[in-house]
Order: sequence, then structure tokens, then C-alpha cells
Amino acid sequence: TPITIANYEGKSADQATKELQAAGFTVTATQQNSKTVAAGLVMSQSPNNGTGKKGDAITLVVSKGPVMVAVPTVRGKSKADATAALQSAGFQVTTKSIVSGGLAFGLAYGTDPAAGTMVAEGSTISLLVG
Repeated sequence: TPITIANYEGKSADQATKELQAAGFTVTATQQNSKTVAAGLVMSQSPNNGTGKKGDAITLVVSKGPVMVAVPTVRGKSKADATAALQSAGFQVTTKSIVSGGLAFGLAYGTDPAAGTMVAEGSTISLLVG
């Protein structure tokens, strides 16, 4: 007897695996990073509709969330060098001027979030410039 294949795209991978296995399917899952699909959710499913029979294979691609990248240390670099370092690490950059004690005018004071913080690739980092 044919079994209806439910589509779990955008839903919990754990739930999808349990329910598809309970329906009689064999489930395999791979993981990929995604900037748009939250970690643990199904990004894609093959096949994702129609009917199958007991034991048929269904493949899920599960999101690992975005690639996480450490914010580089830019303190003491020129504004241009600091911006380039942040951009090459995969970040968007906004600049905030601050009144800093002891750093020369135009040099990077730090970042928000701070250097070493793990954030999603493509995040916007505030470059704090004296």
C-alpha cells in the first residue's frame, strides 16, 4: 500500500526523522550551513511529496545554522586596515567614532562584539574608531 510522503521542509529535523520512520520510510540526513534556515530545521527533503512504499529512502538536508566566525582583533590598526580585516573575515562593517583615551585619532579602538567573539558569517560588526 502506498504511503503518503509528508513534507517537513522548515520543520524540526528530529520530528521529521521520527515521523517519517514511523510511517515506514528509511531516513538519511546530511547537514549544511545556512544563513536563512535555523539550526536543526529541515532545509530540503527528497522526495518531498507524493507517495512511497515501506522502506523507501527519504533524504533530509538539515541546517547547521550559519557559519560561525571569530571577530578578528583590529585594535591599533588604521580604519581602512581594520575595515578590510573585518570584511575579509566575512562581516559587514559599520563605523562608530568614539572618544578614546590614549589611541591616536583614526585608529581602531576595538569592535562590538569584541574580538574573539563567535558570530554568524555576514553579521554586521561595529568598528569603534578613535
